[in-house]
Amino acid sequence: MEISLLQGVMITIWAIIAGCDYQTEAFFIFRPITVATVTGILLGDPITGAMVGGLTELAFAGLTMVGGTTPPDPLVAGLMGAVFAICGHMSPTNALALAIPFCILSEYIHILMSTAYLAWNRIGAKMIKSIDVKGLVSINILGILLSGLVSGIFVFLSTYVIQDTIDAIIGSIPEWLMHGLEVAGGVMPALGFAMLLLVMFKVKYAPFLIVGFLLACFIEFKNLLPIALVGVAFAMFNYFYGRRDDEAQPIAAAENGGDENVGI
Repeated sequence: MEISLLQGVMITIWAIIAGCDYQTEAFFIFRPITVATVTGILLGDPITGAMVGGLTELAFAGLTMVGGTTPPDPLVAGLMGAVFAICGHMSPTNALALAIPFCILSEYIHILMSTAYLAWNRIGAKMIKSIDVKGLVSINILGILLSGLVSGIFVFLSTYVIQDTIDAIIGSIPEWLMHGLEVAGGVMPALGFAMLLLVMFKVKYAPFLIVGFLLACFIEFKNLLPIALVGVAFAMFNYFYGRRDDEAQPIAAAENGGDENVGI
């Protein structure tokens, strides 16, 4: 499938909007599940876009910005994965593996932009001394728009301008390497979810994880809606009954005279 100029422009506009949100993290529409689904709608295949988005979202679930480290660009990962899967007629796992170099390159570009933004510190310092609120708001908005514009240009070049080159490269990939990419793409969601569990896992939630794993892997469903409803039920149970237990603990401690290990 060849991307038309109109589709390329619409995808670019979408990338600019999501790129601005990536900098502000206001609505989180830059996440792969949203970006890939909308890209699939623009390319006429929302189902494949949603499949790629869900797979990519799992792979990027545990990748967060910590300190000076920056993970690969999730926006480009979801968008390019959807483009590869729909236009290249390949599986979502293959598309995810092929999108990784693009999202890494995109993040390097954003790192260079963030380094260049350091030159604005002197301008911002002068505005702070002069209490120029409008100027501070303007340079912040300008930085957000520039970042979104860079994402849009990168996506336009990758999806429309060099699409023939990308198609030629994909066509030249041998079958054994394509199979390896499929295996790697299939492992990445599990790895991303495992990284997330390293941070969020608690022993008291282990029964929910085990039940969800059994439902997803050993019971055949035509769709994931029943599993999603079970997850909603677990969340509601934990919210209402877990909160009740948390509220009861201080009352029980007060009735028992408080904690014995009080003081130094």
